Amino acid sequence: FYEKMRDDIIRDGKELGVSNEELTVWLSEYDSIEKPMKYYYAGSYSNILDVWFFVGWVLFLNIAIALSGVFADEKIYKTDAIILSAKKGRSTLCLAKFAAAVSVALLQGLSIIGSLFGVMFAFFGAEGSQGMIQNIIPSSPWNITIGQMVAIFMLLAFITTIFWAFTNMLLSHMTRSAVATMAVHAAILFVGLFNVPGKMGIIAKLWQLRPTMALYYGTFCNTYRYGAMNNVQASVLIYCICVAIFAVMLLVSYKKSQVESR
Repeated sequence: FYEKMRDDIIRDGKELGVSNEELTVWLSEYDSIEKPMKYYYAGSYSNILDVWFFVGWVLFLNIAIALSGVFADEKIYKTDAIILSAKKGRSTLCLAKFAAAVSVALLQGLSIIGSLFGVMFAFFGAEGSQGMIQNIIPSSPWNITIGQMVAIFMLLAFITTIFWAFTNMLLSHMTRSAVATMAVHAAILFVGLFNVPGKMGIIAKLWQLRPTMALYYGTFCNTYRYGAMNNVQASVLIYCICVAIFAVMLLVSYKKSQVESR
C-alpha cells in the first residue's frame, strides 16, 4: 500500500516534469513519515479541500469588486482635486488607502473562510486534525498533519489575499478605471484555471506558484523545488516581495499624481 502511494508521487512528479533530484528530496520526506500511518476520520477537512479552490475564487472576486475603485474612484467621481490636497499629505493618504484595502481584504477572507470552517465543523465535526495529510491527500509527500496543513493553507490564504489587494490597487491606480481593474482580475482568474504542461520546463515550474494554485489542494502534491525551498516557501517569498514592490510603486506614483483637467 505504501509502495503504491510512493509510486503515485513519482508518477505525478514525472507528469509535472520534476527532475530526479527534486523527486529524491520529496521521496526522502515521504519515507521519513512514520509507518504504519494512523488513520482518523477527517470528514470536515476532506470536504473543505473539495471546495477550497472555489472559495478562493469567490474571495478573489470579492476583493476585485470591493477594491477596484480605491484609486480609480478619484477620477470617476472627480474628487481628485480635494483628495490630492489633503492636509496630511499624499504619502499619508496613500498609506491610509493601503490600510483600508488590506483590512477589507483580510476581513473578507476571515468571513468567507471562517464561514466555510464553521459550516463544515457543524455538520461533520472537527476531529481528525492529528492525522497525517495522507489521510485526505494520499499522493502528498509532505510529512505534516492535517492540522498543520490547515495552518499552512490559512497562512497562504491571507498572504495571497494581501498580494491580491495590492495588485488590485496598482491596477486601479494605473487604469483609473474600476471596470478595467475588475476585468483584468477576472481575466487573471480565468487564465489561472489552465495548467501548463511539464515539458515547458521553468515556465511550468513558475506557473505552479500562481495565486489560484495557492488555494488548491494540489499545492501539497507539487514536487518541484525552488532552490532550497518548496513551493509554499517560494510562493510566500514571491508574494511578499511583490507586495513591497507594489507598495513602493504606488507611493512614488501617487505622490506625483496630478489633478486631471475637467
